Amino acid sequence: MAASTFLGINQGLTNATILLVLLFVLGFLVTIMVEPSSRPDKFYDPILLAAAIVGMHGIGEGIAIGSILISAADPIAAVGGPLSVASFVIHKGLEAFIVSAFAVSTGKYYSHILVAGLIVGVPTVVGAAAGYVFSPNDTIFFAIGAGGTLWLLSTLLATSMTLPSRFKSSLALVAGVMLMFLAGLLHSVR
Repeated sequence: MAASTFLGINQGLTNATILLVLLFVLGFLVTIMVEPSSRPDKFYDPILLAAAIVGMHGIGEGIAIGSILISAADPIAAVGGPLSVASFVIHKGLEAFIVSAFAVSTGKYYSHILVAGLIVGVPTVVGAAAGYVFSPNDTIFFAIGAGGTLWLLSTLLATSMTLPSRFKSSLALVAGVMLMFLAGLLHSVR
């Protein structure tokens, strides 16, 4: 997970991180406000889109794990011990749970949930194999997952709310992402 160094997050609070935060807020709010409020077309399926987005994130996680395992004599110790493994398993289960929540809220069948679960889980295995074989940069997959998530949320907000409601929900979402970013900054302080 050292790929955060490519983003400069491990350098602490700098002018670059402040600019990154401000550009993120500006870009996200513009996306929310510009998004059309009409219903998406028949090919738009937020459940499979959410699964694909989480799957892209999973490729990045798999690459990070596969890269660690290359030189590991003990795979469990290489990823941080049994608690880290348990934490990751819970993490992956919760990712599948998020996609299932989308499916249940729209009344989809169990087969739809199974397909979404496979779309969430299989990319992690593929990413682990890729990370083990040639260790590509995983940052791009995390970025695609994050950008896709924000696009999906902006689309869902735009199609389900009035402009004042969208603005309030957007601010709450931006505040949540900024808190996660702050947690990352604090995590990198030595």
